[in-house]
Amino acid sequence: MSLVTFTQQLLENLVAERPSIEEQQRSVIFICQSLGSLVFKQAYFLAPEDTHYMDLQSKFGSIVFFGTLPHRGSNIASWSKMAALKRLELASLNTSNTQLAKDLEPSSKKLRYIWRCFTGYAPESNILLFRATRQTR
Repeated sequence: MSLVTFTQQLLENLVAERPSIEEQQRSVIFICQSLGSLVFKQAYFLAPEDTHYMDLQSKFGSIVFFGTLPHRGSNIASWSKMAALKRLELASLNTSNTQLAKDLEPSSKKLRYIWRCFTGYAPESNILLFRATRQTR
């Protein structure tokens, strides 16, 4: 799946899980790590662009990021892309896995776009950042 597909699914699920007026009025706290942080960031700035999701953004409460800001991608994505390409040669012509891996690479234009859009929209006061300071086994 692509980042956009993950984002659309997140927004759809949020609407579906909040059917009553009372539930729709509650704030949602997000705890994000890795790919989830990218999906959330994209949802934050895409929600107001669709009338179906427009009210959701105002209900996004606190956001907790674990080791993801600034989200600069991962060299592991290159390995993932190579493995996906190998599977493509053997199995099918589906390119979504390779596109997702490409989007997650450190030099990705998609990551830079998401970061710029998110920082332009997000209120800094509701964001908590955590990162590891010591390596663990």
